Amino acid sequence: MKLLLLSLLFALPLCGQKKANSKHLAPFQWNNQLPKQYEELGVQHHTYESKLNRAQVGYHILLPEQYHEQPMNRFPVVYLLHGGRPGNENKILNLVAFIQQAHQRKVIPPTIYVFVNGGPVSHYDYPKSLDNLNSGEGTKGNSTFIKELIPHIDQTYRTLAVREGRFLEGYSQGGRGALRAGFRNPEMFQAISAGSAGVATEKKIQQNQGAESPKIQFTPGDDAYTLAQEYSKSKLKEFPLALLLYTGNSKADFNWEGNLAYSDYLKSLDIPHRHLLIPNGTHSAKKSYEISGDKLFGFFAPYLKDALKTK
Repeated sequence: MKLLLLSLLFALPLCGQKKANSKHLAPFQWNNQLPKQYEELGVQHHTYESKLNRAQVGYHILLPEQYHEQPMNRFPVVYLLHGGRPGNENKILNLVAFIQQAHQRKVIPPTIYVFVNGGPVSHYDYPKSLDNLNSGEGTKGNSTFIKELIPHIDQTYRTLAVREGRFLEGYSQGGRGALRAGFRNPEMFQAISAGSAGVATEKKIQQNQGAESPKIQFTPGDDAYTLAQEYSKSKLKEFPLALLLYTGNSKADFNWEGNLAYSDYLKSLDIPHRHLLIPNGTHSAKKSYEISGDKLFGFFAPYLKDALKTK
């Protein structure tokens, strides 16, 4: 039955990766119900209290089968950051099928996957109030992830609660978020995988003192360019990050050229990294994993295996 569900899920459209008309977007919620088909695959939905946002925040978690079979063991964690705005922990769930198959085929060792809600302005701490939020909801997407969700996961589950046991992956907006969170907090993560990150927009934010557009203003310096530079100067030697950028190999992925430029920028800072160009890739996490899933899982695999040796 599980294999049948997996095959059906591969046919589902990727949620949250395509641009949507803001007039038709569902209102933002910090807590979103898990679709039933993923519950049947073993994904669990839970919440934690966010004092920073005055809200109960939802997340989904996928535990490997060995988590239940080996009650004395601890496991590494991959945090998955979704694309699109606003945040919703459901948005990258259709990678579950790929994760399940990677576990079954032993492409990766037993690993916990956490699906994060990035907040109203995905994976950013937005520095001012938003008209579409009620007074009880906040805008600290990054801080609640780093300061509240990760400690909650480490306290609630048998994780390897050390740098060597934590990994970051994000796609599109989530790729941007993974780069910012990783470069800002390299002492917390072993490796980052950033898929088709909108780094050209991050460059615009850097050049315009935090402004992404006339209506969207972030804190100056809170961008993937500035944070990479600060990391290269102060933390690179002490906390070297394994880093993968991945995109399609042409303009069919509209973030391809921005990632080529960002890769050159990282080289100028002497930040080691790889850029995986996916043949015939478009701006789609699902398509990326359909074409190059073994390579994407293979990037994390040796570090996940090393993490399990530390338990």
